[in-house]
Amino acid sequence: MAANIKTFIADVDRMRELQRTYFRTRELPDLDAARAAERLVDAQLEQLTGRRQPTLPGMEGRHGNA
Repeated sequence: MAANIKTFIADVDRMRELQRTYFRTRELPDLDAARAAERLVDAQLEQLTGRRQPTLPGMEGRHGNA
């Protein structure tokens, strides 16, 4: 479990860095990278907690305009 937590923390750190990059640049490729990292972190969070992340009806696990 500790290895999973370490991987999760590293992925969250990478996600936050990608989000900061997007907020600095406002470039679409940076947004796409941040969203992909967020989806990965969401999936890991679901696996670690056993709870599904809430989504809007019809979004099928996507966030925003992804």
